[in-house]
Amino acid sequence: MIPALITAIIAVFLAFLSRNEKKHSYFLLLSFAVLTAFLSLGYYWGNDVATYETWFDGFEKSGIAWWNFSQYDYFTQKEYGFICINLLLKPFGFWGMRAVLFFIENAIVYYFIKTHVNKKWYWLAVFVYVFNPNFWVLSSSMMRQWLAMCVVLLSVMNLEKGKKIRYLLLLILAFSIHFSAIAALAILPIYILQKKNSMQSFVILIVILIGFWLLSPIFIDYVVLFLKAEAFYQLGYMDTHGGIGITSIAFLLIYIFILYCSIKANQQKNLPCWIVVLAALVMPLLSYGELISRIGFYFSIFTLAAFPLFMANPKIDKLTKNSVISVVILYDLYLFYLFFHNPMWIKSFGTYHTIIGNL
Repeated sequence: MIPALITAIIAVFLAFLSRNEKKHSYFLLLSFAVLTAFLSLGYYWGNDVATYETWFDGFEKSGIAWWNFSQYDYFTQKEYGFICINLLLKPFGFWGMRAVLFFIENAIVYYFIKTHVNKKWYWLAVFVYVFNPNFWVLSSSMMRQWLAMCVVLLSVMNLEKGKKIRYLLLLILAFSIHFSAIAALAILPIYILQKKNSMQSFVILIVILIGFWLLSPIFIDYVVLFLKAEAFYQLGYMDTHGGIGITSIAFLLIYIFILYCSIKANQQKNLPCWIVVLAALVMPLLSYGELISRIGFYFSIFTLAAFPLFMANPKIDKLTKNSVISVVILYDLYLFYLFFHNPMWIKSFGTYHTIIGNL
């Protein structure tokens, strides 16, 4: 925990220094360089790293070239985009492939923050990124889904520019890397609602979400049956049952409040504030499996911009801003601490070793 904590603090501090830069964002860039280096040098830092290494060795030993798509059925793993990436990067070796992917992923997150967040609040975006364990920390373990999430981020950035075809193509790529990325299709109708950015659109969204919750008992069992048939849910994701806790409801209300305030202030580029509310779609599924909440990561990742947008909103008084963000910061710190003391993660994340001297 200590090496990760020190790295996270350094990254947030460097991002904080960016607020004084007039033109460029060298400190933000340096912040992400530190985070990328930490992940790239990590040796078996993550529960699933050994599994991905076994897969990589199997892909490498198969002798199949990355462009021979017709032979991909040779593998039991059917997420062909991820297979292609393994075959394409096999000259780098497994640890080299991880380093390349960490560089690409963090470059996407860096660009997302740089284009969506005011310099004054870079530190807050980086804080959420590093201290919410579902993002930077878990990216070391959930290699497929994290890469898919970053591709979804990239697809949404294209959607914001009106490039719907590129958005769909990138979404297909994300789906080929991890099947769960299909959840990001819900972002397209949200984008259409956000174009008007009106209270009428806000009411429509809330009505849709309430309707989804009320009608979910009718169709949710069929959705779960479909999900169980996918590889994403054949790895124990349905074993531990979860539930809708008070914190889930509280943060959903915070997301809704942030969106309401953003619309009222007529903030521009506020699509992230709309997307985070989609986390409500995942809640009815939680009783079927705690880890099914990972579908919600495709929406919660946009808090990297939604929270700073809230803080930059000129229509909100200082007390309200500080109260909401204090809750966010304290809860993320609590999650960070809890993660590194959870028996499920402590074995692989508890001690940080580097690849230097271990390869």
